[in-house]
Amino acid sequence: MSPVLFLPDESSYLAIRWLDTHPQQRPVDLLFAEGNRAEAERIRSRYPTVSGLIPLPESERPGPLDGSARSTTEGRRAILPVQPHLFPLRYFKPNLLPNLNPYYAFFRKLWFLGFRHFEVFNLSGTTTFSIPHVLDEYVDRHKDRRCFVVGNGPSLNDVDMTLLKNEITLGANRCYLGYEKWGFPFTYWGIADMLQIEECWKEYADNIPAETPKFYPFEYLPFLSSVNGCPVNATTKHMEFPKFSDSCDRIHLGSTVTYLLLQIAAVMGCNPIVLVGVDHRYPLKKGVGERPPLTERILGTSRRWLERRLDGTLIHEFVRTYYRVRAESRPTRRQSGPKESVYWRDRDTTQPTHFDPRYTQGGERRFRVPVPRWADRQFRLAARWAEEKGVRILNATPNSALEAFPKVPYESLF
Repeated sequence: MSPVLFLPDESSYLAIRWLDTHPQQRPVDLLFAEGNRAEAERIRSRYPTVSGLIPLPESERPGPLDGSARSTTEGRRAILPVQPHLFPLRYFKPNLLPNLNPYYAFFRKLWFLGFRHFEVFNLSGTTTFSIPHVLDEYVDRHKDRRCFVVGNGPSLNDVDMTLLKNEITLGANRCYLGYEKWGFPFTYWGIADMLQIEECWKEYADNIPAETPKFYPFEYLPFLSSVNGCPVNATTKHMEFPKFSDSCDRIHLGSTVTYLLLQIAAVMGCNPIVLVGVDHRYPLKKGVGERPPLTERILGTSRRWLERRLDGTLIHEFVRTYYRVRAESRPTRRQSGPKESVYWRDRDTTQPTHFDPRYTQGGERRFRVPVPRWADRQFRLAARWAEEKGVRILNATPNSALEAFPKVPYESLF
């Protein structure tokens, strides 16, 4: 099936470069914004391979394109001739990914037009990926139905998980380690931890069932593009001073993936939302994960405040470019990232941290040191949102240290 080439407003250079390399016997349609019609007509007159022109609807959430205009999109590939900036992986520098975040709204619009397969073309090469789902697809999908947001704490061994087999369940990270024992997979799966994404992406791809919808940050789309994937427009700007969203436009990442799943459940319209396996305890040995000195905390808070204020400005873009160039200039460094003190490993704990010992074992598996005070702020904000919206968020985790939500006995729910 013939591809569809998008004609950017700012420059047609890359689009023309792509047409120059495209086999002349294979037709292609040209997708353009209405204000760019004259340029689209000029390109069509120059390239016989351009067989049709498709005006881009102005609506942010348009319906599928009109098939009578040869614009049926099922199975077709959208070619995007853009030159995104690159950013280094947070934990495996200087490996780089294209920064597609600024294009999220555009990808979302193309998805509503019916496109699922994409190719980003630029002078650095070609990147292909798929977007099977967007979060809009799940709005009110389970309105006023109960769901369970399942953590991975050791308390899962103290409850009868088989009772959740026919419930709506949202799990995360390595929750699949319990699927065989429990006898079923969770309905949905999500991940938010950048370290776990970068280190374990292949393991997730191999173990999460293909039919399970998968939620993850849009910036890792080229990294985690998968069957039934749903990349979400997620931001880390409000970790320390949190925000909570029930909108499909943007999700706010928190200190734990549970915060992501709560917002996904809110978008789905679930009510009540029941937490289980959210122990909210971090049994690390003394000295592991202790708070840094006051001056370092002040500097860190100031830096994060500046990042939020400068986001999207020329200064912010300059800083991003500086770190990208610095990462590219050190090609011999295979792996780098935050200080070693921000990690903990299996040997750094005093008691089990997860429901399965395999969760933390194996090689030098690393985890980010938690910041409980941030997580508490986030959960308290979620509780305020729930109260304002008339949604019940309940904590059915046995002996949980999380106090933000009303606690209920797990067995009483069945």
